[in-house]
Amino acid sequence: IVCRSGIPLTIATIEACHGAGEFGPQQMAELEAASERGWFCVTCNDTMRQNSIRSRGYPQIGLPDPIALAALTRPELITGSFDAHVRVETQGSDLTYGMMVCDRRPPEYGAVSKHEGPRQPFQAKVVYEMDPEGFFQYLYELVK
Repeated sequence: IVCRSGIPLTIATIEACHGAGEFGPQQMAELEAASERGWFCVTCNDTMRQNSIRSRGYPQIGLPDPIALAALTRPELITGSFDAHVRVETQGSDLTYGMMVCDRRPPEYGAVSKHEGPRQPFQAKVVYEMDPEGFFQYLYELVK
């Protein structure tokens, strides 16, 4: 429904959250010390931090929701993106059911198989990379 709504979309992928949206011990300590809000941001993710210690051997938290918000409110923090026609697969194989499909082929390419209709216009900016330092500063400013 959202992909077919006609409104322009900005989609932050999980890849955008790796790196910029993952905070280690130093960043967590800085956020905790910034304010009560910063302390809350870190503390409410304590289960994630504990899971990181168990699975990776070091404390880390991931913040995908703030990454998505930053992509909308601070687009200058986007360091990697592409335009595409996106949709959610609901009729494909079990391997792709429920996945977002990004078609980056320009609409003027036309159909490439008899099973395809005409290329759809791009309606989404797909963000796959954010500026890690800029994102941390943005979040720090919000919580201090």
